[in-house]
Parts: sequence; C-alpha cells; structure tokens
Amino acid sequence: KPKPLSQLLLAAGVIPTTEHDPTVSGVTEDSREVQPGWIFVAVPGTKEDRSKYAAAASMRGAAAIVAERPVESELPVVLVPSARQTLADMAAELFDHPSKLLSVAGVTGTDGKTTTSYMLASIMFNVGIPTGMITTVETRVGGISIGGRGRLTTPSAPFIQQTLAKMVDAGDKAAVLECSSHALAQERVRRVTLRTAAITNVASDHIE
Repeated sequence: KPKPLSQLLLAAGVIPTTEHDPTVSGVTEDSREVQPGWIFVAVPGTKEDRSKYAAAASMRGAAAIVAERPVESELPVVLVPSARQTLADMAAELFDHPSKLLSVAGVTGTDGKTTTSYMLASIMFNVGIPTGMITTVETRVGGISIGGRGRLTTPSAPFIQQTLAKMVDAGDKAAVLECSSHALAQERVRRVTLRTAAITNVASDHIE
C-alpha cells in the first residue's frame, strides 16, 4: 500500500531533506515506467546517466527525484550516497519486506542457474510447498506463469519486491530467485532475505 516518502527514505537510512512528503505508490529507475505518485530514482548507468531523464519522469507524474548528484527539476530532489541501494531499500519498504514471509532460495553462478532453480522449485512443489520463482525463463506466482523471458536474468529491485509480495498474497510459502552476477553487483537483490544460497560454479567469465 502507498507510503509517505519520508518513511521510505528513513528505511533506506536517508534523512529526508525536503518538507514535501508525498504519498508514494511506486518506485522505479526507468522513467518510462513512472506513474503519478511514483518516485524516479536516477541510478547511474554503465553507459549513461539516468538523471537526464528526470524531466521525462516529471512529465509522467513523478512525485520526487532521488539521485546521487544535483538534478535540475521542478520536483523535490533527494540526494543519496547510493541510488542503487536506496532504490532497493525503498522498494522493500514499500512492499513490506515480503521475502521475510517466504523461504527464499537464491541461485547464482556462471552456468546452470536456471536449471538449478527449476530443480529446486520442483522439489519443493512435490513435497507440498507452494513455490514461486523468478528466473531467466519465467516468473511464476501462485503456480501460474505471469511472464516469459525478460531483458535481464534478474529483474530490477522494485520488480523483485513487488513479485515476492504477489507470491505472499497468492499463498506461496517459498520462492526461488535466479541471481546473476550483475544483479548482485548492482544491488538488485539487496533487502531480499535468503533462507538458502546456492553457487553452481565459477567459470572464466566470473573468475575475477
């Protein structure tokens, strides 16, 4: 349910610096996803600075901008040390930390993540544990596939938190999350409480 911006910021360890305290119904780092009442988090990209999309986010109804450096905008701008960490923390708070209500298994490694994820989900399902999953191939909630292969092996932090919340609402008791190395480095699974973590292997692609 929607929460005050100040609550989301405090959950991320950020002291609010503006008197404007809108009620927030969503957070995203993609300006194209912004809806009225959402927060746009200008996460630094590997190829571009997303702060340049602040105007587009404002036009779509963003309530505020969260960034690591000053941004020219008519909206309130909250500066934070790490936009990635703040995005993950705010998303977890917005959706009431759903991973704490699930037995979550995270699977990482160079190869075999998807296969291992399906094996784990199958084992838990066959011993009577309703299990959701977020993998390269599909996202499954309450025993129903809700989407095919996405652009990323591991989606954004807000998508993960929202999907875990849907699993809780659907009656799932466990979840399997495929975690790419980029997702770990980019804080996409930050604030996901893992019961189990599996590493399949570390090949030359990730030896560093």
